[in-house]
Amino acid sequence: MYNSYSNPQPMTPEQEIDFILEQKRQKDYIRMYSRLVERCFSDCILSFTTKVLSDKEINCAKTCTKKFMKLNDFSTIRFGEENQALIDEQSKAQN
Repeated sequence: MYNSYSNPQPMTPEQEIDFILEQKRQKDYIRMYSRLVERCFSDCILSFTTKVLSDKEINCAKTCTKKFMKLNDFSTIRFGEENQALIDEQSKAQN
């Protein structure tokens, strides 16, 4: 792999790993955002008869977004804890 179009020097293995991880993070963020929009829109937007959202729809979308983000944060923290426990377990097994 190369650094960029303007700097066609080969990447070091560390740079390549960082590049791949950053691409994965971006894809994960886009996927999460798409799920958020799809879920909250389908749950909260009830009518297409007016140009503006009702107060009920706005409040629902805000609540849905907050809950989704809290769940995402909780899942990320929990996954990190589980991953760290697995790393610790593997480290103990190697020693």
